[in-house]
Amino acid sequence: MFLRALFRSLQSFFPSSQRTALEKYETFREVLRHDRAAHELLAEFEGVYYGKRHEEFCRIVRRYDQLARTVGEMIESLCRLSPGAHERLRIPFQSLDSQVKALFVPPAANGAPPFILPLHAITADTVEVGHKTRALAQLATRLHLPVPDGFAVTVNGFHHFLAENGLRERIDDLLAELNIESLEDLQAVSGRLTALIAAAPVPADLAAAIVQAFASLSARRGRPVSVAVRSSALGEDEATSFAGQYRSVLHVGQGEILRAYKEVLASKYAPEALYYRSCHGLSDVETAMSVLVLEMIEAEASGVMYTDTVCDSGEPGGKELSLHVVRGQGEALVSGAMAPEVFRVSREGAPVVVRQGGASLLDEQQALRLFRWGLRLEDYFGSPQDVEWSLDREGHFHVLQSRPLGRRQTASGPGPLMAEHIAAPLLLAGGEQAAGGVACGVVYTLGPDTPLTAMPGGAVLVVRDTPPAYVKVLGRLAAVVAEQGSQACHFATVAREFGVPVLVRIPGATSGLTPGMEVTVDAENGRIYAGRVAVLLAERSAGVGSGASYCLKRLEPVMERVSFLNLLDPRARDFKPESCRSLHDIVRYAHEKAMQEMFVLSGHGLSRRGGARQLKSELPFELFVLDIGGGLHPDAAEKRSVSPEEVRCLPLKALWRGLSHPGVAWDGRQHFDWQGYEAIVMGGGIASPNSASLASYAVIGEDYLNINIRFGYHFTIVDAFCGGTPAENYCGLRFVGGGGEYTGRLLRVAFLARILERLGFVVERAADLLDARVIGLAGDALLEKLDLIGRLLGATRLLDMVLKDEEMVVRLADDFLAGRYDFRKQQSSGKQERSLSP
Repeated sequence: MFLRALFRSLQSFFPSSQRTALEKYETFREVLRHDRAAHELLAEFEGVYYGKRHEEFCRIVRRYDQLARTVGEMIESLCRLSPGAHERLRIPFQSLDSQVKALFVPPAANGAPPFILPLHAITADTVEVGHKTRALAQLATRLHLPVPDGFAVTVNGFHHFLAENGLRERIDDLLAELNIESLEDLQAVSGRLTALIAAAPVPADLAAAIVQAFASLSARRGRPVSVAVRSSALGEDEATSFAGQYRSVLHVGQGEILRAYKEVLASKYAPEALYYRSCHGLSDVETAMSVLVLEMIEAEASGVMYTDTVCDSGEPGGKELSLHVVRGQGEALVSGAMAPEVFRVSREGAPVVVRQGGASLLDEQQALRLFRWGLRLEDYFGSPQDVEWSLDREGHFHVLQSRPLGRRQTASGPGPLMAEHIAAPLLLAGGEQAAGGVACGVVYTLGPDTPLTAMPGGAVLVVRDTPPAYVKVLGRLAAVVAEQGSQACHFATVAREFGVPVLVRIPGATSGLTPGMEVTVDAENGRIYAGRVAVLLAERSAGVGSGASYCLKRLEPVMERVSFLNLLDPRARDFKPESCRSLHDIVRYAHEKAMQEMFVLSGHGLSRRGGARQLKSELPFELFVLDIGGGLHPDAAEKRSVSPEEVRCLPLKALWRGLSHPGVAWDGRQHFDWQGYEAIVMGGGIASPNSASLASYAVIGEDYLNINIRFGYHFTIVDAFCGGTPAENYCGLRFVGGGGEYTGRLLRVAFLARILERLGFVVERAADLLDARVIGLAGDALLEKLDLIGRLLGATRLLDMVLKDEEMVVRLADDFLAGRYDFRKQQSSGKQERSLSP
């Protein structure tokens, strides 16, 4: 709305013969609008990538689509601004856009039959089912191990279900809005997604195929059977386990099979499943759901077998195989609700069965039979295995699942410390290491007033048991301490993947550890200490390679084509469309050329009376100003350059007063070399006043200012109106970029935000981009703010090079507010001096 008003103001100020030039100015403003939107989107990409955040894949794709549209529109606006000059920019844009979209292409969604495959018909090459089903079929047909009879509903059936109910686009729309790092958002979006599945009918042809397959299973058994309906999604039980993240429905009869099928499909969108998948950089389509239907085993005992150790840093081929056994069905074991009996079988020499704590559910011969099966499975699949099995009431074993064993890897250290060498008070000891590592955090226990949604980041969660649902908060956890649970529960499996230490079977943990107290959890040695035990934390890592690394690895080729900036020097010979290797390069090129067109190459920009003039001053950077009425003294109308004394624009005068404050050190440097870090430091981060391509610019009126200031690698926009009516007055500021490392740029933005908030601004941050705004001030008060902004911009132009930590941010922000504007020599919290002076 303001831009339209500004355009009308320009039309009234300039004669009709200059309307074409004014229309050109409006096109220039379009370029700037697209530039602003593109930088916001780029900042979001960089916030995810450099901040090592997890993000839903659909959200990444939608953000890219929005960025591509914005960049495309920016190119078209530039081409209208300078007809015939920059059409070649479309070529690298189209190439980059095609490359990125190729990285996002989902696998084909085939919704055609077959919808059903009998277990015996499935091979290692069957692509219509997940690894769980393929592996189980091979156990039956290749290794001739006892496996329950059953069939699979293929991923084709899943795609058909979504297509017939028109759900694919609706699901993608919801996923694109999902912030997986917000538990509230996870639960809300999950609820809407699962409701979509629950409300959708199973297509008639798919329903008939499922019911017929169930009837055939009963016919083969010669009696009505009940079944277990289990997930077997693509990607499940492979490099990503998805352990416990999907639903299994037990004791299902023929009349309930369609309801159970839909329950398993809906579990694909449970909060913990959404979180796990997104953390591993997988898209919803890539993890299409097939469903495994197996005859139900009435179990006397069930358990999990690990063919190798799971919580050390050694190579595969450990010294023992372990069996974790519970009475009845295995759900109580894998859900973490029951502590199992544990049998260990030596793999060195003759196998010896060791019963841990008087275990009695298996005899020695039964344990040795499972041991031999485990070795066969490990040999067949070529890696250690995590095997689920059941023992029926007739004494027969059945293998229910075999997947790669997730093994936690820790950083190597100098070896365990002796407990007597640790001075910190020992709070609790014992238990079982479910996921190794050492971590420190504040104790958080669940209760009516302390739900998961309120848990702070970096907490030590202390609970009674460890259900798989806790996976959705793994990103917030430093460690977990549980009174029950086991190494074999699904939560422990996923925690090992994420590198989160888990210590289970600690009686009295929920009452013995006080909420809010800081503790160090040494899961590897079963000890919990009061406070932060630095020597333990330094010696052993809490794990390497959390889920974020999967997401970042997948995002890296996208970032190369989207965000990485290669065009650094507008004066360089290779500053041309053919050198653009990312969308950021294209945005940079378009912005530079648009600015030159309007404010530098004024011979074919606006006319002399209405055109841009250079503001000459003692400050070592070049500024062009475009007066839309009352911003300059009337005597300046015919001049090519003007002095600060000829400026009548109240907001610019106030900002300039701050930039010119004697406490702001400019060092008299007038050259900025874009070629290297040292020149940035030595040159004070200021563009050369003799380099028109590196200029800053401003649009001014008597009460209005819109200025784009370039300091080296970062840009600042200040937009302000200061009139006689306080309700109409405002000041907005945008700050983005910098020549320092990403961490330094974030710290500088934190520094700016801290000061601006103290000055009464509302501040929003996204990566190294900051937006701040204040409204409704009286004229004099607003001009004081602009004066301080000028001092702030001058004082912080290279602060990203030296800021080291949050403590330094707080200290220097306090110094600035106390009247100090020269930060050329600083000390970090480590008291190591750094200098910005030449």
